[in-house]
Amino acid sequence: MRTASILPEDSLILEQQRLHTYQALSSSAYLALTTSDPVSTAFILRNELYQLASQEKQFKEEYSELAVKCMDFAISCVDLCRTSDELHCLLGGTINSKPHDRGNPLNTIKNAIQSHEKKFVAHPNCQHQMENLFYSLMFCIRDFEGLQRLQFVIIFLSLLPFLYIIYLFFPHFKFCLDLLNQYSVITEHRK
Repeated sequence: MRTASILPEDSLILEQQRLHTYQALSSSAYLALTTSDPVSTAFILRNELYQLASQEKQFKEEYSELAVKCMDFAISCVDLCRTSDELHCLLGGTINSKPHDRGNPLNTIKNAIQSHEKKFVAHPNCQHQMENLFYSLMFCIRDFEGLQRLQFVIIFLSLLPFLYIIYLFFPHFKFCLDLLNQYSVITEHRK
C-alpha cells in the first residue's frame, strides 16, 4: 500500500501514526539525547500522554503505558546520579553551568508534586536533595536532636533582628547574601 493512496479521512492510520510518533518520543534514548532537561521533558510528555489516553479511547492502554514509561525514565535518571552535584544538575535542568547559576531543583520537584508523581518525590535521592536545600546554610541543625534543635532555634531567632540590621548596612557581605539565600529557600519551599 502506498502512502499517497491513503485517504486523509482514514482516522485509524492517523491515530496509529500518532501512537508510533509518541512511542518514538517517549523512548529513553530520545529523551536523554535530545533535550538539556530530560526529567522536565519526561514530565511534560507524560502529561500529554495522559491527555491523549483520555481522548483516544481505542489506544488508551498504549498511551498510559507510554506515560508510565516516561516516569520510569525520570526515576531511572535520578537513580543514576552518583553525587549531590549531579543530582542538582539533573533537577535544576542545567548541566554546563556554574553551581550558583543553575536552576532551582525545587521547581522540578514541585512539578512532580503537582503531577502526583509520588514515586519520583519519594525517591531517596530527591528527598536528600530537598533536605540539602532546606538545611543548606544550617547543615549542623540536621544532626541535632529535639532539645538541641530547640536551643539552636531559640538562639538563632534571638539573633535574627541583629542579623537583619547587619544586612541593612552591609548587603553585599557574603554572610548577608547567604542569610538572604536561606530565607528565599525557605519561602520558596512554602509556595
